[in-house]
Amino acid sequence: MQISASLCFADAFSEGEKLYNENRPVDALMYFQKALEENPENPSAYNLLGLCYYQLADYEAAQQTFLKGSELPSKLKYILYYNAGNAAFAMGDYENAEIYYTASIELNPEFSSAVLNRGNTRLKLSLFKGASEDYKLYLELESDTDQREQIEKLIYEVNQAWYEQEREKINYEMQEELLQLEIQRLLTERETRKLEYELRLKKSQERNKELMKELEKALSEKDEFSPEEDDEIVSAEDDEDQIVPVTVPEGVELENEGLVDEVDADVEGEQTDAVEAEGANLTDGEAADGEDADAEDSVDAEGSVDAGSVADEPVDATATETAGE
Repeated sequence: MQISASLCFADAFSEGEKLYNENRPVDALMYFQKALEENPENPSAYNLLGLCYYQLADYEAAQQTFLKGSELPSKLKYILYYNAGNAAFAMGDYENAEIYYTASIELNPEFSSAVLNRGNTRLKLSLFKGASEDYKLYLELESDTDQREQIEKLIYEVNQAWYEQEREKINYEMQEELLQLEIQRLLTERETRKLEYELRLKKSQERNKELMKELEKALSEKDEFSPEEDDEIVSAEDDEDQIVPVTVPEGVELENEGLVDEVDADVEGEQTDAVEAEGANLTDGEAADGEDADAEDSVDAEGSVDAGSVADEPVDATATETAGE
């Protein structure tokens, strides 16, 4: 039974290989799948099955098949990584393609096809320096290649692109450095303004404290005055219409309390008499003038009045009241 199974596997794999060589990948596909079902440890079956998927443009299935076969320990491992790189490159997955090509080259550094394809992949990724190195390495491995002239021209163009890339990189780094310096300058300026503001604020607060102390001192000095003294000062200043009492000398009695009213009445009577006198005739006026002249003559005849005679006599309160009446 074991011999029969081996022959069956051999027949499936051989038939699939035959159909693949005849460029019949669809027909070969079934045989390689059957061969892997019978013996999943055959790396050649994984490789040919992956190539069938690749020819049918099913690059995803091809890549998965190559990678699954690369997990097996075999001498075909670098071939499986290389084909996985080709499938990834066909899908535009250049990052993984470079990884798979690199793995293939690490397993077989003399594998020139993987070196050339990795150079093409790096060119797609704009890794110009690495691409130039891979093309130079390929010319070393394949010194008799018919593509030498084309590859040498490609190396020149890649180097020019690399120099331009480096120049732009340097300019970018310089601009980045200048930008960082400008940012640092702005941050320093901002910090300086902040410190200046804090200093001004501190001085303002200290000044406010000093003013508050001066105000409290002024208020405390005002509170030292007695409230009674303040009341006396205010009453003396505001009550301007008050009558200041007259101090009566000792020994003098004021008994003529109604004298002021009586004197006012006499003054009003005299003013009335004067008005009536204005209406008198001229004869009465002349007589009055003659009487006044006689009176003046009598005063002159008697002589001057003694200036001290009135002042030396004591005040007679009774006589004052009589005169008032």
